[in-house]
Amino acid sequence: MTRDDQRGAAWIATISAVIVIASFVAGKAARDAILLARFDITRLPLFLTISAVTSLPIILVAGRLMVRWGPARLIPVLNAASAAISVAEWLLIGRAPRAIAVVVFFHLATLGAVLVSGFWSMVNERFDVQSAKRHIARIGIGATLGGIFGGVIAERSAVYLAPDAILLVLAGLQLACAVTLRLFGWAERREPAAVAPADTWLALRAATGSPLLRVLGGLVILAAIAAAVLDYIFKADIVRGGVLEHFDAAGARIDLNFGKLHPASATGRQSFLPFTLNRERVHTKFFASIGPVGTASVFNSALFL
Repeated sequence: MTRDDQRGAAWIATISAVIVIASFVAGKAARDAILLARFDITRLPLFLTISAVTSLPIILVAGRLMVRWGPARLIPVLNAASAAISVAEWLLIGRAPRAIAVVVFFHLATLGAVLVSGFWSMVNERFDVQSAKRHIARIGIGATLGGIFGGVIAERSAVYLAPDAILLVLAGLQLACAVTLRLFGWAERREPAAVAPADTWLALRAATGSPLLRVLGGLVILAAIAAAVLDYIFKADIVRGGVLEHFDAAGARIDLNFGKLHPASATGRQSFLPFTLNRERVHTKFFASIGPVGTASVFNSALFL
């Protein structure tokens, strides 16, 4: 792949990152709004726990399908299928509101993470290490902007559209994801080294045997727990404050406000990431690249307290 081809692929990846993350953030706001319009806020932790448990086998199956067919083939199809499911949910939610609200929640909670991780798998296959040094920061900024746009889309949809119409908006975003990711997959790409698929448990033992990966895994778990607790506190406050009828907009504003300082973190990534990719110590790269994000996230959380 020539440098011009790489640059074109990087721009497609950046546009895809905006749409993929916007769809993920808007979907997160929509799933909670639709669920909490029909269930008490005290049920939300139960649904989150169940979705986390059911996500594990789905992730394992998706991983095996990616090994078999490759993310460039699988992920656009999954986005199109998710869009079709969203349209079907919108058509049926008036007939069985509570049942379909549960379906919407588990659909978006489980499949959303697969679609996002699949996008980054496509990026990993598309660029080698040297190309990634030049382009990954730009793609990361696209993802950051997607987080902001996703909050805006969800909030404005709640203001101007009918209840539950956010499902149609999500369907449109996921169809756009399918198109852009298909274009991204058509571009010439590097050929990955031919290796035999590793056994799942063998890979897990190898990961847990690495001190670095154990530290990174612990950080991810703690960050996820903290995000879930903060999210629950904010949404419980909204519901108990008597603004449930406007929860779509208010819940979307939570996701939007968490992204207010993302431009600052994006600038930090743009400055730090190319520098850290040229260093030899992996843990230094990791902490330097997430430092601006973590600092901005802590400051942004403090604004809510």
